[in-house]
Amino acid sequence: MNVFRKTLTAAALTSAALLAVAGTSAASAGNAQSANSDVPWCTDADLNVRAHDGHSPNSGSKLFIIELAAKEGVSCKIGGPLSNVRFFDAKGELDVALTVGRKPEYVEVPVNSQHSAVVYAATPSSGPSVTPTGISFDLPGKGKLAGKVKIAWPSDLRGPVTFGHISYWAS
Repeated sequence: MNVFRKTLTAAALTSAALLAVAGTSAASAGNAQSANSDVPWCTDADLNVRAHDGHSPNSGSKLFIIELAAKEGVSCKIGGPLSNVRFFDAKGELDVALTVGRKPEYVEVPVNSQHSAVVYAATPSSGPSVTPTGISFDLPGKGKLAGKVKIAWPSDLRGPVTFGHISYWAS
């Protein structure tokens, strides 16, 4: 199998794994969107953000979870895709290919002391890897960006990295 075909196959498997996880979380959205219409939009100052390794439902991919948790006393909402995503290490920005899975249903996720939002990201489980020390990205906002986030990254990855939109935790 040539490198191009391996890359396409890996990207397809990664997208399938992300969609399986995102589909489960979209089903949880239900009536929550209408219930949070008067809640303010989250900004970077409202959130504790961290990334960690997840458990992929597909042996051909590696799953990562970016968790968006409310700081103490905060209640807000957030939804949509991350933008301006960059991986870096001690030497600077890394050249990592990024893709977006199938466009999920848009949801605005309430974030408070009992609920956090997540972004699922997946990479192929085999192939050449890089080891980022961090990731930076812009949070979506209503009509403007909600802030810039820079956090530690948990482990090595392989490109392309497929990102989902902000969603509920998969159950």
